[in-house]
Amino acid sequence: MANNIVYTSRYHLGKHDPGYVGWAGGMNANLDAIDDVLGLVLAGASDPTPGLLSQKVDGDTLVSDMVAHKIKAVPVAIVQKLYAVDGGSTNALTVNPFPAWSAYAEGQTLWVKVANTNTGAANINVSGLGVKSIKNADGSELGASQLYSGGIYMLCYNGTHFQRIA
Repeated sequence: MANNIVYTSRYHLGKHDPGYVGWAGGMNANLDAIDDVLGLVLAGASDPTPGLLSQKVDGDTLVSDMVAHKIKAVPVAIVQKLYAVDGGSTNALTVNPFPAWSAYAEGQTLWVKVANTNTGAANINVSGLGVKSIKNADGSELGASQLYSGGIYMLCYNGTHFQRIA
C-alpha cells in the first residue's frame, strides 16, 4: 500500500496511512521530534541545556520527573516569590515577597492579596523597587472596586506597568 503522509499542524509530525507497513521510521522521527519539544520545557538536572520549567530562581531549580513528564518539586523560594500580601493603603499597594525582587523585569508575575478595596486608579511598589501603576489587561485605568479587600489578584509586569490578569 502507498504511504500518503499528512502532517500535524503544530509540530509537523508525520501521520502515515493506517495500512502502511513501513511506518516505523516515521514513528521514530515523530518520537524524536516530541522528545526535542519536551526537552525545551522539562529538562533533567544532568541535561546541559535547561528547559523552560527548570530555570533557576535565586539558586533554586524546579525539579522534573522526566519519566512521568511532570514537575516533582517547586522550591519554596519560587512559590514565595510569586505571592505577597499587600501592606499598603487604598490605591497604593506595597508588597514584599520573599525573597525580595531585585529588579522589575518584563513578564514577572505576582499574586497579591489586597488589603484595601481600591477607589480608582491604583499602583504597586514591589520590594521597594519603585511605584508602578496597575492597569486592566487592555491598558485602561482601574475603576473603583476592581481590587477588593481580601481578594487575590494576578498582576503581570509588561515593562511599563502591571496588568491585572485575574
